[in-house]
Amino acid sequence: MQKALVSFLLSFKFAGRGALASLKERNMRVHLTLFSVALGLSIWLGLDLVAISLILAVSSVVMVSEIINTCVEKAMNIIAPEYHPLAALIKDLAAGAVLIASGFALAVGIILIGVPLYAHVFGHN
Repeated sequence: MQKALVSFLLSFKFAGRGALASLKERNMRVHLTLFSVALGLSIWLGLDLVAISLILAVSSVVMVSEIINTCVEKAMNIIAPEYHPLAALIKDLAAGAVLIASGFALAVGIILIGVPLYAHVFGHN
């Protein structure tokens, strides 16, 4: 029982190490910065908890997809160190997933943050 608990707790250590390692990636830092701005604006604008929850949800999808994309790219670099068209396609597909997630996150941000921000800045209700 104690060995299982130690193993379980160690899994959090390894997961945390992976999450921290993702911050070495430029795109992850960009996503984290944009998320911080979106969350700050959401709070400043007084958005309700449902809107903030949606911001959190779409942001987490973007960041998780970025980590998966990084894993795919690094794995492909090991598996196929020389150029291979299928490895390139796999990398492109993973990057495309991040692009799609980011596009939807942007749309949600424009709807939930952009509209009230515009009203606040330009005094429209």
